[in-house]
Amino acid sequence: MYSPIFDWKWLYGGPWDIWVRRVDMIGKFIREQKIKPVAVEDWPAHPGLAAEQPAAAARAIVRPRPFPGGLRSPHLHFKGDIYLVNQQQWGLFSGAVIKQYQDKLAKAGTVGFGQLMDVAEGMEALGP
Repeated sequence: MYSPIFDWKWLYGGPWDIWVRRVDMIGKFIREQKIKPVAVEDWPAHPGLAAEQPAAAARAIVRPRPFPGGLRSPHLHFKGDIYLVNQQQWGLFSGAVIKQYQDKLAKAGTVGFGQLMDVAEGMEALGP
């Protein structure tokens, strides 16, 4: 189902396994930065629900977790909770993940055609 106000590729934190593969790293980062999870009452409601519907009722409809995502600001998923991060924190976290990918690519030396297309898609989005 297409919705002009909701990008479905971001459903449930996206189709990527970054959250599972880095669960220890994410937990450590959250503890070190002393980041608190977003309260359930503040979760975004499902975009298909009526705007006049009370927020608490809207969230109850989309439970159990995971609720339909779409939060497009820097955040982390960890053990069923969402942690908002500021730009500085995101820079630290994403920089550490990029370093892991750089090391992995350096060790690989070569990749398959499909893998190169996937890597290129992300890299081309960064600009020239």
